[in-house]
Amino acid sequence: MAQDTSTPGGPHHVYRTKHEPTFAWYGFDSEHGYFLLACDSRLEVDPENQAEKSFVDLCLSVDTQGLGAYMSAQTAMFGTSDRGTKQVTKKAMKKLWRLYEVPSCERGMGLLEQDLKTSRHKLEEIYYAFKALHEEVKEEIAEMKEAYEEERWNALVKEQDGEAEGNEG
Repeated sequence: MAQDTSTPGGPHHVYRTKHEPTFAWYGFDSEHGYFLLACDSRLEVDPENQAEKSFVDLCLSVDTQGLGAYMSAQTAMFGTSDRGTKQVTKKAMKKLWRLYEVPSCERGMGLLEQDLKTSRHKLEEIYYAFKALHEEVKEEIAEMKEAYEEERWNALVKEQDGEAEGNEG
């Protein structure tokens, strides 16, 4: 099972799986939502050793920061990245986190799973509230229709009574 380590001096809620040569930075923040940055240490640019310029150029064409990142995904609709980050659903992020063996802890998979449960619960609450409101609206419409028909009926009866009185006299 993968373990994680916090980014030294990095943003809050950013962790790294301990795999080599591939690993992933993952976490949550308000700008990106849940995110995963898949990396390969073999593609990292070493600032001390840039002897093979075409290799460095290739690596930087994939990840301009030279971290060896080859895939970047986030759940937030907005957020900044120069890595071609793709927005995905929380379910898709959960699959990515499983593939990259993000640990099942309160700051990893546990956090995302709890969020998915909470989201599902909120959707159910909204659905049932809407359903109840729909029933209330249907009842109000039926009452209005009944009142309208009663008013119309009374007007017809009044009209008939008026015609009947006019014919008698």
